[in-house]
Amino acid sequence: MNTAIVYTYSSAPGVTLTLWCWWNDWGTFDAFQAAPSYNQGYNQGTASVTQVKAYMPVADPAIQKPSLAYIVYVQNQSSAGVTMIDVYNAWQ
Repeated sequence: MNTAIVYTYSSAPGVTLTLWCWWNDWGTFDAFQAAPSYNQGYNQGTASVTQVKAYMPVADPAIQKPSLAYIVYVQNQSSAGVTMIDVYNAWQ
């Protein structure tokens, strides 16, 4: 299992981030997780991934290589104020 922080951002309570991750890794297991940032900023509160969608735009393979995106929705569910949030990807 491989893991990496794919994005770190600051958010007020109740705000949802929509993060587009473009990877061409069909057939690879991908999972996403969100947590208050351990490494920087205001590291308190609660964050969660509320939804993940896989998206492939229409393309003619004879003209253009197909592309794949994961659309990850992350919400700051904290009432503690502004929080720095890390979004993690795990793949295998």
